[in-house]
Amino acid sequence: MQKKNLFEIQEEYLLILDDLEEWMLNNPDSEGVIPEEFEERLNINRDEAASKIEGYYYVVKQLENEVELLAEEIARLKDRIDAKTKLAGNLKVRVAQAVKTFGIVETGKKSPALKTLKVKAVFISSPKVEITDAASVPSFYKRHDLVLKNMPEDLSEDIKELLAQQGLTPDDTLKISKEHILADVKAGIDTIPGIHYDSENGYVRFY
Repeated sequence: MQKKNLFEIQEEYLLILDDLEEWMLNNPDSEGVIPEEFEERLNINRDEAASKIEGYYYVVKQLENEVELLAEEIARLKDRIDAKTKLAGNLKVRVAQAVKTFGIVETGKKSPALKTLKVKAVFISSPKVEITDAASVPSFYKRHDLVLKNMPEDLSEDIKELLAQQGLTPDDTLKISKEHILADVKAGIDTIPGIHYDSENGYVRFY
C-alpha cells in the first residue's frame, strides 16, 4: 500500500476533524468524548507514525490558532453587546423620564403612558432603597449569610448543618435586607436611619 504524503494526511485529518466537530455540535452532551468511529480514523499506526505525528502537530497548531481567533472574536462581540446594552438602557431611561413627565394616566390605570399609532410606552413605578450608612441601619434589618468555602467533601454537610444551627460560618457575610426596609417604608415608617428611599424610581415598558 502506498503511503500517503504529509499534505494528504493533513487534508485527511482536517476532513475528519470537520466531521467530528459537526458531530460534537449535534451531540452537546458528549462532554468531549470521541465516538469509536472517529477514534479508529484518528488512530496512529506504526507504519505512518512519523508522518501522522507531524501531521497532528500542524493540525493542532491550526486548531489552537482558530481557538485564539474565536476567543478574540467572542471578546469583541461581548464588548459590542455591553456597549449596545448600555446604550439601550440609556435610551430607556430618557424615555422613562419623558413618560413620567408628560405621560397621561388613562382612566382605570395607575401609570402614566405615552402612545403613538404603533407604540405605547408606560412608566412603571419601582421605588428603591439605597444603603447610605450600613452601620446606622438597625440590626433587625441585618442578617448573616452562610458562605462555606474549601470544606472537605466528607465533612461539609455536617459542618454546614452545625454552622447553620449556630448562625456561624468561616466566611460569615452580613447583608442588609432591602426588601424588609422597603416594605416598612411603604407601610409608613419613614425614619429608618442609614438609608435613602427613592420613591421616584421606575422604568419604561413598551407595548
